[in-house]
Amino acid sequence: MSSWTISLQSNQLPYSRSMVLLLLFYSLIAVSPIFFALGVHGRHLLIFSVLWLIATCIFNKRKPKKWLALSAGALFIPALISSLYWNEPRFALLPAFLFLAMLLLAQASSKEVDRYIDYASWFLIIMLTGCVIGYLLVCVHIEPVFAFQNPDGRLNYFFYTTFTNVYQGDYIRPSGIYDEPGALSFFVCAIAFARHKAGKNSSMTWVLLGLGLITFSLMHLIYLAIFFISEKVSIKGVLRIIFSLIIAAAVLFSTGAWGTFEEKLLARLDVDESGRMVGDNRSTLMLNAFRALKEEETAWIVGVGPECTFNVRQCREKWGAMIANPLDPLVSQGILLSWSYYLFILLTCACLLRGRDGLKFFAIGLLFAQRPYVWVIGYSFLAVVVVWLYFSVRSTRQATAITEIPT
Repeated sequence: MSSWTISLQSNQLPYSRSMVLLLLFYSLIAVSPIFFALGVHGRHLLIFSVLWLIATCIFNKRKPKKWLALSAGALFIPALISSLYWNEPRFALLPAFLFLAMLLLAQASSKEVDRYIDYASWFLIIMLTGCVIGYLLVCVHIEPVFAFQNPDGRLNYFFYTTFTNVYQGDYIRPSGIYDEPGALSFFVCAIAFARHKAGKNSSMTWVLLGLGLITFSLMHLIYLAIFFISEKVSIKGVLRIIFSLIIAAAVLFSTGAWGTFEEKLLARLDVDESGRMVGDNRSTLMLNAFRALKEEETAWIVGVGPECTFNVRQCREKWGAMIANPLDPLVSQGILLSWSYYLFILLTCACLLRGRDGLKFFAIGLLFAQRPYVWVIGYSFLAVVVVWLYFSVRSTRQATAITEIPT
């Protein structure tokens, strides 16, 4: 039993499995493009999640926290101003997913969050196992069962046990149930951080991070390196990791997969003739964002226009690709709406020098710098929960303690 679980004896809220399943659904399942393909959109998932939360709270006799009213004001008042400025009603509801994430965490007990981390860990391990199986199927030239269109317009292929939007002959980058492999890597890394702060078994955490390499994500490799550097590893632990790496390398060589691993992942760390890292796919996006900010005088305050928030294709035609880079929220919504995202990034940077846990938290900031989706279902909850865990749970090297969210 983790030291965090022991500290939960003072928890006064009754345990609710419904709440745990709701947290799992909202954070890791609802974000899947499967729903989009079936005609279920964000507003439907939002309404469904709210109704689920209301039913759970009524059944368990839970009242909303008082501080949520202040949070609602801080999020929705700027959104309303932006909505009036652009004459776009959808801006007024943009913070809904982030606010619901805060509401979910506020209504959940510490024990439920602890159990949620367990459920999420196993959910991802099962998904990653399916990714490995799917990858091996492609290696023996198995064709996809079907394909459907992601929200961004790219095709998503289904290979029996995993989806992927990267399919090149006998090579794929598995993405589990998500729209792209980077998304799966993101969720794995976030849950690994949550496991660390909750004092969970480190071996399972490393299994999660190790299996996550199947996504061939460069950011995953960087996060894994930072996570390792920030760990307090014993000699026994180092030997265990070395032994695991030797076994993994042996498997890659024996199956002939080492060449693919080297070409598709390690080679992305090389530097080309222009001085750019081969795997760098963010520089161009940021340059386009800088150009948009320079050409539109009010972009810093209110963004360049509704199309970059609600019509990505139209935005791409006008400004070029800008999505998924640290300047994306500023260009799309201006600081008026994106202040919460940049506050989050500043927090992760400010904690960089606060020991090993601070370095891990900074690595989470790097993940969100690459995927600035605090307004998006799934990502929004993980943003809230990692901040709460970091500031509520003392270092797991000490007697770990968790504090209830204040009323």
